[in-house]
Amino acid sequence: PQKKDYYLGSVIVYKKSDSPLQVIDGQQRFTSLALLTGAYLKLLKKLEHKSERILAVPNFILKKSSNERLLTTTDPGGQKFYDEFYKLCENDEEPPIFDKNDPSKSDQRTYIDAFNNGFEYLSKINDENGIEEVIGFYDYILKNVVVAFVEATDFSQAFSVFERMNDRGKPLEITDKIKYLLMSKYANDDKTFDKNSKNLLNLWNSIAQPLKTHNIKFPQFIRYHLAANYFGEGKKLGEKTYPQEDEIVSWLKSRHEILEDPEAFLQKMLSDVESYKHFWQN
Repeated sequence: PQKKDYYLGSVIVYKKSDSPLQVIDGQQRFTSLALLTGAYLKLLKKLEHKSERILAVPNFILKKSSNERLLTTTDPGGQKFYDEFYKLCENDEEPPIFDKNDPSKSDQRTYIDAFNNGFEYLSKINDENGIEEVIGFYDYILKNVVVAFVEATDFSQAFSVFERMNDRGKPLEITDKIKYLLMSKYANDDKTFDKNSKNLLNLWNSIAQPLKTHNIKFPQFIRYHLAANYFGEGKKLGEKTYPQEDEIVSWLKSRHEILEDPEAFLQKMLSDVESYKHFWQN
């Protein structure tokens, strides 16, 4: 019987004339598919599956040439992971070992966990049903997993499309919405975005990483930070003094002055991380 397609969601991109596609929305989808492809390739190599036809597909998807890779990232830890990850495509290289307990790779843990989970899942299919079942599963992904691919004509339009599509579809995490709200301040043109976005993401990760290490929920920290610094000031007619987590994004959108300087906003948030960690632990 014909297999049904599986709709994964949308991918919104923008392409500068002389550079690869920039993914505005869909990074997690791309990353998940890339990591699963890498896990599949690692399993084939572990089992010494010699079929050139089978091996060629994941190799080509991940790395068409030495200078052309499926995915890179502005996240420093993530890029260190990818530098090792693409060694899976080298025939004379031993498959990299991704150990989440390696202290030198603490900033790569999210990627390592995802990759290892994918590898364990495919290994389980192989153990229970054989390698042909694994090949069939990956073949289904290639032929039946569908995304809505949107290429915007200019940079600011890409962010506008992203916001409209996510307002109508499955909601993003609050933290993702706030991050994109901050990034949108630099979305008037690609040069402004390139100049500021990396610093913004580095600041964001500097806040997120210690919270994650101490099992502190990021959205909860954001609300406490806003309550300590902003809530209750200049109350507007009909506005809640202390919005709940699911009301924070709307509240921020109505407070343009707070986000006028995204970098300063995150610097102030970063200065509260250490205090909040002590508050949470005690």
